[in-house]
Amino acid sequence: MSTVRPFNRSMLILGLASLAVCAGTVVAQSAQPAGGEMRRVSDNPGRDNVMRLLTGKPITIELNEGTPLSSVLEYIERETKAEFEPIWRSDKQPDGMAKDAPVSLNAKEIDPMTFLTKVLAQVGDPADPYLVVTWQLTPNGRIQIGPKAILNTFRRVELYDINQLLFETPFFTQAPEIDLDRVLQGGDGGSQGSPFRNTGNQQPRTPEQFEEDRRERATEIIGIITQHAEDKQWTSGGGPLPDPRYYEGHIIVDAPDYVHRALDGYSWLPSSQRTIPAGRATQRFVSMNLDTSNTILTGITQIPVTAIAGGGTAGN
Repeated sequence: MSTVRPFNRSMLILGLASLAVCAGTVVAQSAQPAGGEMRRVSDNPGRDNVMRLLTGKPITIELNEGTPLSSVLEYIERETKAEFEPIWRSDKQPDGMAKDAPVSLNAKEIDPMTFLTKVLAQVGDPADPYLVVTWQLTPNGRIQIGPKAILNTFRRVELYDINQLLFETPFFTQAPEIDLDRVLQGGDGGSQGSPFRNTGNQQPRTPEQFEEDRRERATEIIGIITQHAEDKQWTSGGGPLPDPRYYEGHIIVDAPDYVHRALDGYSWLPSSQRTIPAGRATQRFVSMNLDTSNTILTGITQIPVTAIAGGGTAGN
């Protein structure tokens, strides 16, 4: 099933940004899991799992002995209560992750999401874009971890509204010119005809020309996406994912969750609702909601201006 989502202009311009660190979890109810520990749950388990990694207790640990990957992921799950779905190597999945892949990492007061990212960077093959290990959300909200070659098989279709990106500010190349001599000779008398010359109207574009221009801009947008968002995974980059297609103000993207995240983030993590994760109280933030009631403009003075008609002087 496909969905229609508005495409975020600023994220595209900034390089099709990745997941923002923000909050806004709405808790629906509390559950009592085995062991007596209370865990918050909501109607969006994917959001809950991601938020547990983004805002969980900072991790400080030393992994100097090449700790097995399976043990590291179990540690993160235990500390954050996030639910993982790792894709391990097997006869059916020869490209899966090796449980005994060594991880050596010293972490000091970093959030669980950053820690997980650093761990996965050690177990993938950076030389092969299909064996790079990353994570994505499954339909049931679990955090699926594995090589991109396998994650690419779990795809869904999204429709992104790009009409705002296709809008073109009108530019009139045949604007009429003002005949100043005629205006000044008019004085206080009657009309001397139109003060404009070269009033030939610019021919409007036909609907076909308008749509063709939109298609050209859509093609440019698709090119930006395939060059900057997982460029090796698209067909144009030699990968298995079909390039996005344009259709009536939308682009159709058939891709796995980690690619959709690179394009538009997650709608349930609004950037307007940011919080400071634990252990980051020293960060600085700028507020744009400024009080301008005491603002004073300097360097601007009032100067009398002589009117064109009537020969008088305009007041201050």
